[in-house]
Amino acid sequence: MRTIGIRGAGLSGLSVAQELLRADPNVSIALYDIRPRLPHPRRTFCFFRQSGVEGEGMHAFAWNTVMFRGAAFERRIDVSSSPYMMVRGDDFFEGALQELEAGGVSFHFGCKEVVREGNSLRVDGERKAFDCVIDAAFDPTQATSLMWQSFAGLWIATERPVFDPSTAILMDLQGSSPEAPVSFLYVLPTSPNTALIEHTTFSLSPLSEKYHLDRCFAWVRERALGEFKVQEYERGAIPMGLRRPCVEGGVMVGSNAGAVRPATGYAFLAAREQAVRVC
Repeated sequence: MRTIGIRGAGLSGLSVAQELLRADPNVSIALYDIRPRLPHPRRTFCFFRQSGVEGEGMHAFAWNTVMFRGAAFERRIDVSSSPYMMVRGDDFFEGALQELEAGGVSFHFGCKEVVREGNSLRVDGERKAFDCVIDAAFDPTQATSLMWQSFAGLWIATERPVFDPSTAILMDLQGSSPEAPVSFLYVLPTSPNTALIEHTTFSLSPLSEKYHLDRCFAWVRERALGEFKVQEYERGAIPMGLRRPCVEGGVMVGSNAGAVRPATGYAFLAAREQAVRVC
C-alpha cells in the first residue's frame, strides 16, 4: 500500500488528498496541520466555471452576467458559456473532510510543528516516513510577495428587494490611494434581499479588516439600500506572485507552487488543477 503524507490541510491539501483517494481508494493518506479543524476559514471561493474542475457536490451560486463599473462607465458581459461561480468555504471544507474521513484518510490538526524533510515529515519532533510527501502548507507571514490582495466583506439581508440576483458586480472601482493603488467593491447577490458585499485592494502589504469593512458599510450607505442586517463577515489576504517559494524542492501544491498568479488571483481553480496534475 502506498503511503502519502501531506503537510497542510487547507484548500490545496484537501484537494490533492481528494484526487489521490479517487485515483486509488487503497492509498494511505495522512494530513498534518498546525491549525485546528474548526473553525474553517470564513471566506468564499470565486471563479469562472470550467467543467470538471470546480468540484462535484459543492453547493455553489452562479451568475450568467457580470458587471464592471466606475465613475464614468458601466459594462455588462454575458458569461453564460462559463458562468461566474461562488463556493462557500464552509461547504467546501466540510464536504472534503467528510469524503476523506469516509475514505480512511487520517487527520492530525493542532500540531505544534510540521516540517518536511524529503519523504518524511517531522511532526512535533517525531519523524514520520512516507513513500511520498506533498507540501501544501503556506504561511503568509513568511511570504515575499510582489503584491497582496486583501479583502473583507459582509453578508447582508435587506428589508426590501434591492439586488439583481442575475448579475454579479465583479468590480465597482473606488478611488485609489498610496496605500491602496487598486480598490474596488464586488457584490454577489444570492437573492433580491441577500448579497455578499466585499471590498478588495491590491497593495504592497495587506490592509486591515477594519479598513475594508468601513468601505463596505460606506458603499451600502451611499446606495441607500435601506434597513439591513449583517448575517456574517469574512476576510482574507492572498499573496499575488511570490518572488520565490517559501519552501524549495519536493512535491508542492498551492500558493508556494504558483497557484496564485498576479494576473488573475483565482487561486481556487489553480489549486484544484494542480491537485489533478500531481495525481
